[in-house]
Amino acid sequence: MKFTFLITNLNGEISGVLLKCLERIKKLAPINSQIIVCDNGSTDNSIELINNFKFEDLKIIQNKKNFGTSHARALATNFIKNEITFILDNDAYLEQIDFDNIVQTYLNKKNLAIIVPLILIDKSRKVDYFGDFLTQTGFLKQKHQPLIDFDDNQKDSFVLAGKGAAFIIRTSFLIEVGGFDPFYHIYVEETDLAWKCWLKGKYNITKKKLVVTHGYGSTTRVISKSTFYKNVFFYGPRNYLTMNYTNLEFLNLIYILPMHFFLWFAFSIYCLLIKFESRRCLYQLWGLLNFLYNIFEINKKRKKIQKERTVNDKKIFKKFLRKCSLIDFYTKAKRRPKLESLRDL
Repeated sequence: MKFTFLITNLNGEISGVLLKCLERIKKLAPINSQIIVCDNGSTDNSIELINNFKFEDLKIIQNKKNFGTSHARALATNFIKNEITFILDNDAYLEQIDFDNIVQTYLNKKNLAIIVPLILIDKSRKVDYFGDFLTQTGFLKQKHQPLIDFDDNQKDSFVLAGKGAAFIIRTSFLIEVGGFDPFYHIYVEETDLAWKCWLKGKYNITKKKLVVTHGYGSTTRVISKSTFYKNVFFYGPRNYLTMNYTNLEFLNLIYILPMHFFLWFAFSIYCLLIKFESRRCLYQLWGLLNFLYNIFEINKKRKKIQKERTVNDKKIFKKFLRKCSLIDFYTKAKRRPKLESLRDL
């Protein structure tokens, strides 16, 4: 089994992350690996950097503008040659990766779709991410709290999904479940993909011995403030609602979705009246309205996904559903109103 490394890039040359990402792959990847870099309209020297990078099988996809991470990955999927795809952001660096172990794991576990590595913050060695669970509110809950020292006694487990910065997926399953949905643009597109793997009878696990370091926040330094706000606060509520609407069975949908919608609405009002963050409030309300505006197209996705699913929610929830009280929601929302804040609510 061979590997393809799929990297999305936006101005990674000027931020200094892209070259490091590529060099770590070149140093550690098995022979006959493939690299695909999908560039989302970079205005720096990223394309020149990629063209000058020496790697035997290197594919460049050059978009004229930023179509979003999900669209870029969906486009790049058409060029994947190998059985295992390693998804990476341009600021994610291979650290401790046993490729033989990955291959053997996939050979031994026929229905394994995604392997979630341990993602550490570059240089600080703090935990960035190590898998998601789902809560009864429709929000995600991290397996570990972020920015803590990782305890090696923690066990690997089933998880709903990982983080888009770095995860490994069996390419045939990536294609079977329909790949990345361009509608998501950015934000929880990897969770939607992983959830669809569960619906198809596949499963996703963590492997703490596989370590990737992440240049946390590097992308925010090369995008405008308005883009940052839209990426996080518009796509956050819209995509969360879309993901829950399309993937939940009907009985869970009518229980979870209204509560999920209300929590987003209430949190938007909180941002306006308590935090005095009017822009954030407006972007989040815009996201809610955009979900409703696109409901007919989203419903078409839902019908297709529900028709093709082979596993019911009860069986899936038994693996990864976790409790989350309204107090938990309020505390997290109040404490972390920044880039990654809504992902682990």
